[in-house]
Amino acid sequence: MDRKELAGRNKEGRARTEREILERLYGVAEGDRWSCLLTEFCPGGDLHVLRQRQPHRRFSESAVRFYAAEVVAALEYVHMVDIVYRDLKPENVLVRADGHIMLTDFDLSLKCDPTAPTPAHVISDPISLAGHSSKSSSYACTRSIVVMYCKSTAAGRSIMPKIKTSGVKYPDGWELIEPTLSELQSKMREVNRTLLSWWMLGLCVAENDPHDGKRKCEALWPIFKINHQRSRYLYDLYYNRKEISQELYEFCLDQGHADRNLIAKWKKQGYERLCCLRCIQTRDHNFATTCVCRVPRHLREEQVIECVHCGCKGCASGD
Repeated sequence: MDRKELAGRNKEGRARTEREILERLYGVAEGDRWSCLLTEFCPGGDLHVLRQRQPHRRFSESAVRFYAAEVVAALEYVHMVDIVYRDLKPENVLVRADGHIMLTDFDLSLKCDPTAPTPAHVISDPISLAGHSSKSSSYACTRSIVVMYCKSTAAGRSIMPKIKTSGVKYPDGWELIEPTLSELQSKMREVNRTLLSWWMLGLCVAENDPHDGKRKCEALWPIFKINHQRSRYLYDLYYNRKEISQELYEFCLDQGHADRNLIAKWKKQGYERLCCLRCIQTRDHNFATTCVCRVPRHLREEQVIECVHCGCKGCASGD
């Protein structure tokens, strides 16, 4: 940052705000003309430059989904630490060496006081938050997605591919199972929130932090268990209790409320109690076998076991 430009354009306050938000840095270099904040080097550049290098100057749909998900989770993290990020654009999204993203340029950001009676109370900036809440971040994220996926024409204009605009039509009976599915979805969201592992300011949060004395693999067990629970719930409603229609059952599978592949295994003999698909993938186990939880209890050398993938204590059909 040019010190004279900061003083001339009255941006010294913004520079102080950015330094307060960047809690941990590699270092700060001060000179007669320049003031530098040292963070992690991102060899991938920013998303704007990266998009220019793509065929037809746009990302593929799968790449857009990946970067959009990372940006949304990064915004979720900064909101969790009471920071309003107000300068979201492709130029401010950097790509790290491992392909993941990190946000930069926090000079316009606001650091809020969570104890204040209203969210408009700001610690480090006298500007009101009115008009700059999470809605503005959502709008900026949507606009960035459009920029990443739009197709440039010869005239220099951009054309967005056609997308579906019709709303979701819920089948009959949805109102009866919605509370249970919503509760399970809330549990899944809470688990994902506690396991949030995003790079913020170039520093990894979850991978290096302790897991309350547990193995790292155990941190993912709640996700597998909730996925199994909601899949079994819909499976029993349709196949065993006959309480929902096929239309509603297929709708729930299409909307991702249950694991279609796991249910397909349950319908095969010998897999009625399968805990998760990872347990039968031979490439994930020694000697190209299945998980120990698939071994019947009377054949196990150890009576108490836990699947390393999902924590299952036994899912053999004969148990």
